Amino acid sequence: MKTQPVSAQQLYKQGLDQALAGALPEALRCFDQVIQLEPDFADAYHGRGFLRRRSGDLLNAVKDYSQAIRLAPTKIASYLHRGQSLCDLGNHQGAITDFDRIIALKPDYAQVYYERGLARQQVGDWLGAIDDFDRNLKLNPESAEAFSAIGRIYFERNDRQQAINFFTKAAELFEKKHLVRELHEVKNSIKEAIDSPLKAPPQKPYFNVMERLVKQECEGQFCSLPQRQQMMFNRSDVQAWALNRLPPHYATSKHWATALESEIKEKIGEQIQATVREAIITVSRNHQPPSEAIEEETPKY
Repeated sequence: MKTQPVSAQQLYKQGLDQALAGALPEALRCFDQVIQLEPDFADAYHGRGFLRRRSGDLLNAVKDYSQAIRLAPTKIASYLHRGQSLCDLGNHQGAITDFDRIIALKPDYAQVYYERGLARQQVGDWLGAIDDFDRNLKLNPESAEAFSAIGRIYFERNDRQQAINFFTKAAELFEKKHLVRELHEVKNSIKEAIDSPLKAPPQKPYFNVMERLVKQECEGQFCSLPQRQQMMFNRSDVQAWALNRLPPHYATSKHWATALESEIKEKIGEQIQATVREAIITVSRNHQPPSEAIEEETPKY
């Protein structure tokens, strides 16, 4: 008597059962077989992505979640787990994009605000992070993790009293839920907030965005000069001459610098071009080789 071939749905259920039993290699083989039988089985890609993430294979997990999303564009769990995997890989901005999509699909999904808050915290958007943790708490008032996360932000921002207030609320909720490890960690955070001295705010390097724009313009104009003329003077002399006649514009981050570049180009782009052109003419007429080069100290971005 012939045995009936196992269907993709049956294999998928076997994979789920194996995963729940902790037999991850067997579960992974089941999902592989499902995908071989039905390449458009979105849940199988999601399940395999989950197993790959648990085993630390984050890049392939992201690929599986992406395939699941392609096949089922409204599957919230795939966006969530892909976003978490991207965070694990350090791609926090990519994770934020996934969490944004979830919110567009389901604005009342509490967990996604917590996840996006963590990602925003990693990119330095602490105000946005606090806003997300607050939204999480409005939907889930007993989210001890959100209270703890807000406490950590206030601690890093040197507001120790607020940090202690939020850590204490988190401790109450962890104790209520009998989460011993988390309770121990947040109690250590309270002790740290009480005992540790205030930290001086970190000093960020600043740089003149105009230097980058002048350098770009110089490179562009030099390319149009004959090779022999290019060899007649030092490009740094041209850039310095032009910078002395253009207003400085400073920034302390890549995001700020990018926005400032666009603003400068729109307002005085033609002035930069004309000044660099004049610098080339002036330096080529009055060129004197520098006796000693000055080491560059301007931070790169």
